[in-house]
Amino acid sequence: TGSLTLAGLNTYAGATTVNGGALIVNGSLPGGGLALASGVTLGGDGVINSAVTLPSGSTLAPGTSVGKLTVNNTVTLQPGSTTRMEISAAPRTNDQLRATGALTYAGTLTVTNVAGMLWAGDSFQLFSAPGYSGDFTATNLPALNPGFAWQWTPTNGTLNIVATVALQPTNLTASYNAGV
Repeated sequence: TGSLTLAGLNTYAGATTVNGGALIVNGSLPGGGLALASGVTLGGDGVINSAVTLPSGSTLAPGTSVGKLTVNNTVTLQPGSTTRMEISAAPRTNDQLRATGALTYAGTLTVTNVAGMLWAGDSFQLFSAPGYSGDFTATNLPALNPGFAWQWTPTNGTLNIVATVALQPTNLTASYNAGV
């Protein structure tokens, strides 16, 4: 039920099985396989050298605050799973999941802004992979000021803020022609 943090270069042989609690990888996890049970949290700023399949009821939380988790393999986020990401508007930075293999989205994406004011044009690269498929079935995103909206692009893993109203006023000039 607790949290296990693996730091440094872990070189043990065999698979890693997590049946409860949280596994925080701040070093490297060897490539012998990774099995996660429902209810587990996987996070950290390190490198995982096995394929990651996040089952329903589990949580993926890259970083230990704002940070980057790298998976040197494929990542499959299954329906019913939750991916938690932190973004910061000031300074502009964000959690990121990097995969060297294909990334399959599903489940819920939950994003929290930890600092600063979000504005149109802000862009956050949450995921990086050579190929993407699927999409999140639900999103929980920070509230935005009126006139702004979130734009999620699953084909490149980017979350953007767009303006839904013109931010620059348009100057109109009126003229009167008495002869018409």
